[in-house]
Amino acid sequence: MRKPVYVGLYWGILLFASAGVAAERFTVATYNVENYLTEPVPGRRVKSPESCAAVATSLKAVDADVVILQEMGSTNAVEALRGQLNTMGLRYPHWTWEQGNDEAIHLAVLSRFPIVRRVSHTNDFFLIEGRRQRVKRGLLEVEIEVNAGYRFTLFNVHFKSKRPVPFGDESEIRLTEAVVLRKRLAELFERDADANVLVAGDMNDTPDSKPIKLLVGGRKKMLCDLRPGERDVAAGDARSGNSDVTWTYYYLQQDSYSRFDYLLASRGMEREWIAEGSYVASIPGWLEASDHRPVVAEFFAGDK
Repeated sequence: MRKPVYVGLYWGILLFASAGVAAERFTVATYNVENYLTEPVPGRRVKSPESCAAVATSLKAVDADVVILQEMGSTNAVEALRGQLNTMGLRYPHWTWEQGNDEAIHLAVLSRFPIVRRVSHTNDFFLIEGRRQRVKRGLLEVEIEVNAGYRFTLFNVHFKSKRPVPFGDESEIRLTEAVVLRKRLAELFERDADANVLVAGDMNDTPDSKPIKLLVGGRKKMLCDLRPGERDVAAGDARSGNSDVTWTYYYLQQDSYSRFDYLLASRGMEREWIAEGSYVASIPGWLEASDHRPVVAEFFAGDK
């Protein structure tokens, strides 16, 4: 099994570096950047320079403090994106990357704040039709220190797509991946019921599906689905938007729009959530960048 990759600043600096001026509010964005590959991978194409530039433009438009990425390529691709963002005035000195068990696409987190803890969950497995399978893209768990008094735990996830595979039903695979994640969350909440936790990423399923319902929970909810509505980022009005338009993914072959990308907050972190500062980003030329749209949430940087 490959070892997890720790990248960004040296670990000692990462643990003790100050985030600078203490933030009163901060934003996070989850974004599936659709095969952000800068090197050839069997079965997938290298992302075009125009598409890479459109991804950077989208991230510039939302200007989030923490960026949660799915479908990233190698660490070289992460460095290329960071370099492009740096030329646009967006600096993310702290970052990490998870290879998981997928040869092509991976998880990454870019942050303006120190990443003080990192846990790799690439060995989590489940049984499908009697066969042992690992969570393909892994689960990337990090703890981020926004300021001296506020930290939160982030899970970056990317569940199985709806494309059929020979070794099991794709919907059942997503459900078992959600079971694995829920177990990790339950362990965390057993230690601290009020922990600040955010689960973010592309879950490849709709809000009424079994995996999402399992994570959110029933009457006693484990997580809150923040469900932000669309905002025209180019309009420049930070509080404008349409709460009824929540889709995040466009499937060209069926000309269909779905909500597959989520920000799910724990009860502890929901208290800090700023609803009016949260949205699905509507950005001109968004489809050039990806078949997904960024989802953004804003929080107070202090326990409520």
